[in-house]
Amino acid sequence: WITQVGGPGDDSLAAITGAQATVVAVGETAGLADAPSMGGSDLLVASIETSGEIGSVVSTGSAADDLASGVTSDEATTAGGSTTGDLGAASGGSSDAWCATVGPDGALAPATQLGGPDAETATGVGTSPGVGHAYVSGTLSGLRPGAQDPSGRGLRNGDALMMQVGPDGRPVWARQFGTGGEDGA
Repeated sequence: WITQVGGPGDDSLAAITGAQATVVAVGETAGLADAPSMGGSDLLVASIETSGEIGSVVSTGSAADDLASGVTSDEATTAGGSTTGDLGAASGGSSDAWCATVGPDGALAPATQLGGPDAETATGVGTSPGVGHAYVSGTLSGLRPGAQDPSGRGLRNGDALMMQVGPDGRPVWARQFGTGGEDGA
């Protein structure tokens, strides 16, 4: 089967995961027919039955640009991405990483916005069966409190970020890795 989701403007899906009898796909939209854009690009979450039937298509966002770039499913379905607005908290910088759980209806729980004063972006989300938490990869341009690499290898010029988030989407720990050059995950 092939299924198309979206609205009258530009839409893109960036990641998918299997969640029991559904497939959950996430990305961004310029707005859906029944839900105009909240400003800039909005988050797009589509739940599709394994038979190909659309279960739900939901958009949400801030007054700025929002993107979902990763999703995974285990005990909970967790999505992550980036925002330039106030998605789950006041914006900390140019772009902030965010994480949130996805409900069975495709709706996002309140997002945990992980922004510091510099740019952070979540680029992927993954898990292992039965562990109850997710791992988020990303990039950041500054120093994230609690995530610094103690080796002192020239962090802050564009580094890779790795976080463990609990079933509620909140970070358990974060680590930052980098060299004197531009790095990312």
